[in-house]
Amino acid sequence: MKHQSLIKTVEHICQKVYNERVKIKNISHPKWSNDSNYECAYTNTPVLDRGESGKEFYSGLCSPLNRETFHFAGEAFDYLNGGFMQGAYYSGNRAAENLLVNEILQKP
Repeated sequence: MKHQSLIKTVEHICQKVYNERVKIKNISHPKWSNDSNYECAYTNTPVLDRGESGKEFYSGLCSPLNRETFHFAGEAFDYLNGGFMQGAYYSGNRAAENLLVNEILQKP
């Protein structure tokens, strides 16, 4: 897919999924199949022990560190949308909201 065509496609998907019109200025489209440093990593659904809750697993995985100031976000950190663009979007919003509440709004 050509660069400009990819940008238009992503803008269209954002419009349909989030009902928001966005204007993408630039986009990175890595060619992983041609990259000798790429070692086939991808997000995968975790294999949980019998009786272990997926919600509890992701809650622990996404827990902030360093007294609530270091948050994890990305497509792998969302219980319902893990591995997808929506997972990155929602987990990024969650991390930003947590930072705002814990760091900015609670300071005198």
